[in-house]
Parts: sequence; structure tokens; C-alpha cells
Amino acid sequence: MSGEMKITYLDWSGFRIDRQDRAAIFLDPPAKAALPGDRPLLIFLSHGHPEHLAGTRNYLSQMGSKAVATIIASGSVCRHLAGHTQASGVTFKPVRPGDQVRFSDDVSVNVFRWKHLPLLPPGVMPSVRHIAHLLSNLSLAAKIAWAGAQGPRAEPMLGFHLHLGGWEVLAYGEGLHHKCDHVVKGRGALGTVALAGVEPGDEAAMAALIRASAASETMLYEPHAKWRDAFGMPRVDLGALQADLRAQGIAARIAAADQAERFAPELQAVR
Repeated sequence: MSGEMKITYLDWSGFRIDRQDRAAIFLDPPAKAALPGDRPLLIFLSHGHPEHLAGTRNYLSQMGSKAVATIIASGSVCRHLAGHTQASGVTFKPVRPGDQVRFSDDVSVNVFRWKHLPLLPPGVMPSVRHIAHLLSNLSLAAKIAWAGAQGPRAEPMLGFHLHLGGWEVLAYGEGLHHKCDHVVKGRGALGTVALAGVEPGDEAAMAALIRASAASETMLYEPHAKWRDAFGMPRVDLGALQADLRAQGIAARIAAADQAERFAPELQAVR
């Protein structure tokens, strides 16, 4: 691997990846993410749910004809976002699971499919409790449903295996969870970072899932934490999960919003 890589968590399922003077890479930037207007961007979007599209939509609207970006997403998401810009510097790259795309000598991606968690948890009583939480804030539930109906088709759910000059980033979106039937694997060497969203109920499965990914480092985050707080739903104890993973010999960091995590060859070598 070469050079330093920084990964900044942007909240929800959003991340920014920076490597020295190269193009900034964004994954599912949320509404409040600040996308720079002074350089070309690579933007990867996992699916068509509102919290995954809002940052890109805002960037296109705010930058107008000055927007310069390549947007990699499903065909339905690309078509939806194309209606928000006429900038000549914006290129849409529709992809499907199984596609391999090279952007430069040291940036390429393998696209894979993942499975979204079901709306309701397993079991009658957990489902009843989940519905009760949704009904406790009916106006927000209606707002979320309406926003989803106005957007593009959510399927297919896309994950991205990024190859970045010797580094690898496994971006599972919200697809690394206890219902996974297939885990995309890195090369099993130093320099492979997994971005792993954790929902309540995932905790016991995470060690096996991360080992299956062959990641040398994992960044843990809770994708829907804000919605869970708004509906009074239980949250994941990421600190306890991190401690449990480390006790099992798994290097794990907790992704904190707007905090950049530094990955460097010399740091990887001693972990």
C-alpha cells in the first residue's frame, strides 16, 4: 500500500475518503455533509433511500453548473439525480452487482449486492413493540414514508469494494448484519478496512462477519441512530461491542461523526 488514507464518518451511512492530493471519495453523503466544490468528486451511492441521497442532491443543487463529479449508483438512482443537474462536469455511471469499474491507475471498484434488513424484527412481540414505537411519532413516520415514495426505486442494494492504491475499503452500506447470507471478502492482508453498520440484534454476529470479510480494520457505526432516538427505540452499545471484538483479536474503531480516522502503512504494520 502507499501513502496515508483518511476516512471521515459523516453520520447516517455516509463516509468521506481522502488520500493526499487525489479526488475526494464520498459514500452515501447525508444531507448535512459538506461536499467540496474545488475539486472533482467520486460519489458512490448504495441505494435510493432518502438519507443516502440527500447530500448528493444538495451538492448538485448548490453547485449548479459548477458541479464536477462522477456518480456511481444503480440506474434508477442515476436517473433520479440526473433530474437535479444539467452540469456538463457531472457524469453518471450506472452499475449493477458484479460490475468492475476502473477510474484511474489506482482507483477501481467491484460492485456487489447486499440484503437490507427487514422492516420488522423477527418474532411477534418484537414486531408489535417496533410498530408501537413508529406510532408514537406518527408525523415523522409519515414524513419518512412520503420521502421514500418520492425518491427512486431503492433496489438494487449496492456495496462497493474499493481498491485505492494498495488500500482496500469494503463498504457494505447497511448490508453487514445477522441476516447476511454472503460476505464480500478483502484480500486478507494489512490495509483492508471494512465500514460496518451495526443495528440492534447484530452484535453477536459481528465477530464472525468481520472475520469472513478478512478486514484488518473495522469502523463500526449505527446507520439509523437518529431515527431510533426519534422513535424511542433501543440503540447499539458500540463501546461494548468494540471491547468484545478487541477481546477476540479484532481491530475495531467506533466511527464518530465528522472525526477523521487516519490509516497509514506504519500504523497498520503494528496492529
